[in-house]
Formats: sequence, C-alpha cells, structure tokens
Amino acid sequence: MRKIFISIIFLLCLFIPINSIDSVDANESNSIILTYNNKVWYYDMKAPNLSDNFLIQSDHQKRLNYLKNYSLKEIYQKLSIMGYTSDQIYNFLLPEFDTILLDICQQIEKPAIEPEIKFYPNNTNMFHFSKESVGVKVDTQGLLNMILSEQKLISIPTTSINPKYTQEQLYYNTTLRSKQSTAFIGSEPGRKHNLTKALTMFNGLVVMPGEKLSFNKITGERTYANGYKDAIVISNGEFVKGAGGGVCQASTTLYNAVLMAGLQVNNVYRHTLPVHYVEKGFDAMVNDDTVDMCFTNNTKFPIYIKTYCENEHAYALIYGEDMKGITYKKSTEKIKDILPQEAEIIPDTEGIYQDKIRYKGEFYTKRYAQNGYEVNAYLEKYLEGKLIERKLVRHETYKSQHAIIYEGTEDKPNSATIDTPTKTKEPKIT
Repeated sequence: MRKIFISIIFLLCLFIPINSIDSVDANESNSIILTYNNKVWYYDMKAPNLSDNFLIQSDHQKRLNYLKNYSLKEIYQKLSIMGYTSDQIYNFLLPEFDTILLDICQQIEKPAIEPEIKFYPNNTNMFHFSKESVGVKVDTQGLLNMILSEQKLISIPTTSINPKYTQEQLYYNTTLRSKQSTAFIGSEPGRKHNLTKALTMFNGLVVMPGEKLSFNKITGERTYANGYKDAIVISNGEFVKGAGGGVCQASTTLYNAVLMAGLQVNNVYRHTLPVHYVEKGFDAMVNDDTVDMCFTNNTKFPIYIKTYCENEHAYALIYGEDMKGITYKKSTEKIKDILPQEAEIIPDTEGIYQDKIRYKGEFYTKRYAQNGYEVNAYLEKYLEGKLIERKLVRHETYKSQHAIIYEGTEDKPNSATIDTPTKTKEPKIT
C-alpha cells in the first residue's frame, strides 16, 4: 500500500510547477481536535513525506514537498482526476487516521433497538410492548470532508439510525384479525386428545413477515411414540381407526383462521369424504407423509397465534397488522350431489354381528350411504361492510359412500316370515 502512495506522489509531481518551495517544511505539525459530547480525540496531521523509503532525485523531492502549498481538497481533486480511489487518497493524505476513526466509531456508534412484543397467549393481557431506541452512526464521509476543509476543531458529525418499527406502530398493528372455531362435541376420547395436542402446539407462535409456517413441521409425525392416540381417520376413502385421528380438525380450524385473516395459503387439500365440522370446501386434510397445510405471513408486521380447546370446541385466533376495515366471509356453492352406488349386502358367515343378527332376512347396517358433493368455495372480501370482491378459492369433489349391510345366515325356524332389514343407529364420525 505504501508503494501505491509513493507512485501517487511521483505521478502528481510531474504536473506541479517548481517555484517558491524552499520555505516549505514537510514535517510541520498540524494538530486536529475531534470532539463528541465529552469525548476528545487528537490527530497530528503532517505533510506527506515518503522520502525515507523512496530514493528519488532532489528535484522530485522538492516537488513532493511542494504538495504542502496545495489545500487538502485540491490534492484530493488532483489525485481523483488521476484515477486513484477515495480509500487510496485518504490513506495517503491522512496516514494512520484509520486507527483513530475505528476508535471513534467503537465509542460513539450504537445500533437501533427495535421495540419488542412479549406474547403471553394464556394471560388476560397477552401483549407487553417495550420501547424502541434510536441508533447512532458516525458520518464518516462528513467527517473526512471536514478534515479536508482543514478545520482545527471538529465536532464529529453523526446520523441517526431509526428502528424499523416504533412501539406505537406495533401496538396499533397487533389487533385481532380473525377468530375461528369448530365443534367436536361427542368425539371419542382419543380424538379429543389428538385434536387438542396438535392445535395447542401453535399456541404462542409468532410468524414474522415473509415467514412460511408448516402444520406438519410443528406437529410432527402422528405416531404413538409422539404421544398421539388411536381414533377414527379417513384412509383410502374409508373411516378407520388410526394414530392421530382428529388432527385434521386442528389443521382445518387453523386453516380457516388463516384464510379469514387474509394471509397467504400455500398448500391446502380436501378430505376424500365430507366432514361434518366445517363447510364443504373449507376443510384442510393433512398427512404427515405427503400432505401438509402451509401458509405465509404476507403482511408487514408479525402475526401472533393463539389456539385452545374449550367446551368441546377448537379455537384459533390470529393477531397482527390492522386490517383497516377489511373483513372476510366464506360461502359454499354446491354444484351437484354425487349419489352413492347400491348397498352392498354381505352374509355374516363368520358371525361377526351375531349379537345383532342371526337369521336370513335380519340385517345390520355397518355403514350408511352418504352422498358425495362437487362444490365451489368462495372467499368474500368486505370493506367497511361493503362487498368488494368475491374470489373462488377452491373447487372440490368429495366421494360418495354406498351402504354396507350384513345379513344373518341361518334359516328361521318354522319358516318364519323374513323381516325387513334391521335399522341401526348410524355411528357419528367425528
């Protein structure tokens, strides 16, 4: 680097006339005092003189010393025209000043402190707001310009660094955006356990602007090892027992809260069969192997999630940026019913239901017929109560189910009249 500065001087000397140079003292002291509040720094600036490390003819040496007849700004301009960078010129004109500048920055500068929100979803006062703090940064370029102006006493210039948010902005942008609930009245204990376990994993989560959240990543695999229990699930178009039954109602409750909060839904899938706890077209089936429900915080402020189960209802609430009079409503439009096939009648040859049926003509309905549906799901957007947009968000088709009926296999004694199929109460799938 020193050789670079020497070459700067050598080239500059070629353009400087030789006259009135005998009185110049290259080692003349030129002390600068720099202050900031009660802090003081001193810098003893000398005329550039590299003769100790550069063998040069006397005439060239005189030209080197002649630089003292120019102001620092003039020297800076001449060297800039010659193509040298600002760093090279400053290092040449202000030798060892970088050490003092580093110390100045370390003692003066401080970062801006963003206000913080402490989120306690289970408390009455859920949000606690801290105060922001403005940061300080040394105006390095301004300081160097003042030195080049050859001021002797310099008050170090600084600039303020404003935090991204203020406490007041966070306060007014931490409002309730949506609240959604689904009922699980009468569900079996295992299903209630799974639903509650999965949903409450989201209680207290904070999602930053632009951040994407995955339901499966939060809840983990639905296994016995992870604390999930057996309950009714939909598998291959059938209601069967399986680990994690009820988790889909948790994802559905959260999905509807996300949708009604105006957030960006990245992934959502329907169930194979209709479910009773939400409007058709607004369910959110999940499977820890392949199917996930994901969304992104597409607002300018963090969002805060509160979830809980109470009185056999699941709740999901989302707080965040003020929606400025915007609200949402859901609507479902049925396109058509999908009728089931004819009932399947199976002889109970193994006596599985012999406590209910025994003779031919006696019937037990294991599964009742259920229509399927093709539907459109719409999200309606309102501003101050006035409809401004109706958007198709999903087009879904749900399968129908045919009835499965078991019949007794024994002949009735005395050739009794065959009874009509025995109607049994349809088990409620939750």
